Order: sequence, then structure tokens, then C-alpha cells
Amino acid sequence: MKGDNKAYAKREKAYMHGKLFPNIRVGMTKVNLTPTVTKDEHGIPHTEPNEPVYIYDTSGPYSDPNFVADPRKGLPKMRDSWIEERKNGNLITQMAYAKAGIITPEMEYVAIRENMNCEELGIKSHIT
Repeated sequence: MKGDNKAYAKREKAYMHGKLFPNIRVGMTKVNLTPTVTKDEHGIPHTEPNEPVYIYDTSGPYSDPNFVADPRKGLPKMRDSWIEERKNGNLITQMAYAKAGIITPEMEYVAIRENMNCEELGIKSHIT
């Protein structure tokens, strides 16, 4: 039954949006962490809340409670609009765009997916 799995009680579907392309939504799993409990020098326990952790969600739209699956249609084709917006009519590789200094929605999607909220957490990332 839905909701009976206690292993997933502290996680939920979340999306990170693009900065250059705000319509990009990268599916993540938001894992809510329990507080850290420490004791002071007198043995009195103190709790400190922990920020949630975001991990890339490989399940696609199926883990989104608002997604209605239709096996006849398949998965939504999220890249179609990105390609159509370029309106160049050619099939150009991401490598060719990168060499030309052009950042595409696909590139930002991958950067968000691989960076996994490092900037917000104050972690220096070497992914550009």
C-alpha cells in the first residue's frame, strides 16, 4: 500500500530549476535528516537540526505523486521543447555547442544533476 514503506518516510520528490533556463526541472529526492544530538559538558542533550540533502532521482516522473502515467504515450519528451526553441533545423551535438561557447538547456540540466546543490550548501564544486 502507498505510504506504508517506512524506509521512505523522510524523503520526498523535489525539483531544482535552471538559472539560465528557468523552465528546466531536474528531479531530485529530498531526504529530510534527523537532528544531530550532542551532550554538553554537563551531560545535557542538545539537538541541532540538519538541512535536507538532495540526491538525483533516477526514477523519472514515476516518483512524482502528481504524474499520471499513460503507457500508450510513454514518458514526456522534455528535450523536444529545448531542441525546438533552437529553431536551427540541424542536428548539432552538445560538443559542437560547447566548443562554440553556447550553453544549452541540456548542459544546464546535466550541471544541476551532477552538482547536486553544492552551491547552496557552500561546497566548492569543480564542475563547471
